[in-house]
Amino acid sequence: MLKDEKGNIKPFSRFRQEITSLYQTYNVRYLEAEYNFAAASAQMAAKWSDFEQDGDQYNLQFRTSNDEKVRASHAALHNTTLPPSDPFWDNYIPPLDWNCRCTVVQVLKNKYPLTNSAQAIRNGEAATTRIDKNGVNRAAMFRFNPGKQKVIFPQNHPYFKVQQRVKDVIDSLLTSYSEKAKAAKGLVSWYKQNLPTTKIGKFDARRFEVKAAMLDQPVVVNANFYNELIYKYRNDKRYILKLEIAKKAHELIGVADFVSQEDARHGNNRFNVYTTSHNGLLVIMKVKITKDGNFLHHLVIK
Repeated sequence: MLKDEKGNIKPFSRFRQEITSLYQTYNVRYLEAEYNFAAASAQMAAKWSDFEQDGDQYNLQFRTSNDEKVRASHAALHNTTLPPSDPFWDNYIPPLDWNCRCTVVQVLKNKYPLTNSAQAIRNGEAATTRIDKNGVNRAAMFRFNPGKQKVIFPQNHPYFKVQQRVKDVIDSLLTSYSEKAKAAKGLVSWYKQNLPTTKIGKFDARRFEVKAAMLDQPVVVNANFYNELIYKYRNDKRYILKLEIAKKAHELIGVADFVSQEDARHGNNRFNVYTTSHNGLLVIMKVKITKDGNFLHHLVIK
């Protein structure tokens, strides 16, 4: 529910309205803190995925918003600079508390001196220590790395203290997500191995070029097509099947029948619509007609 129809994070005002329509007595102050935490945690997980691809080629630097609202314990971590492999990042990556605005960025290795790791960990412990009247550290749950652990909220967050019935539903959703993620990873691996290299002027391009009905120029099937299917249609009930059929898209468009032409909702581009059958399914494909060429844009199965 954090995302809108286009996959963007909804403004909090809209998110709050939709949540309170389900449960009117929800604590709105808590809701905003959880909204901010979920968004920040997810964004940091995505950044961590990019950091991992570069390994220790760059160092990472902890940065606060550097203003009067920054907590003193977080300010002590400002400019902490360590390689991604340092154990500090296992537990002390933002957000480190509710409404934490800190972040982590990549920096060149020779631009900033390295921080003492042991001291950084001590500062991280201080930033995530808030003892309540019962002697419990209420901030210890923020000691995790959402990118490494692949979670948005830490495992000891109260959200995870749920009834078995709810847990079963969550487990089911996680299984579905895992299968979808595996299918997405498989399609990326497939197109990286199978897209031919073609010369476009002075440059190399990875793409299939296929002759299709009612078009003088070939249809281009490239990484953009596959990535669009992966990232925009995760809620499609046939998502996994769609990604599998996408591996045949360059063959199917070559034998598909032209059905109609339609205007794009935005701009002056047009779409040619094609249909064909595959293993008893109706496959509908749209080719975007632009001044730069014809590009396979979308695939639907029925």
